[in-house]
Amino acid sequence: MLRISAIICLSLFLFATPVRADAPTPEKSPEQLLSEGMRSLMQAMKLFMQNLPQFGEPYINDNGDIVIPRIQPKNPPSEPTEKSEEKGKRQI
Repeated sequence: MLRISAIICLSLFLFATPVRADAPTPEKSPEQLLSEGMRSLMQAMKLFMQNLPQFGEPYINDNGDIVIPRIQPKNPPSEPTEKSEEKGKRQI
């Protein structure tokens, strides 16, 4: 029992002692922090605007469907292959 109480007292003593802090790092000036923050914010806005899809004027086609065309598709359509051309054809 004495051994357990000694271990508990020793562990409490170790946890209660203050820990030495590292040397303080030099902080950046508010102007530097502001310019870095604005630079990263502007870069994020630029990336957002580049990834925002753009659409043309909507119109109604012959079937009555409302079509809203994309001006800049993300993935430009590749050249059609023979299989994709034969897909809609019927054999008689």
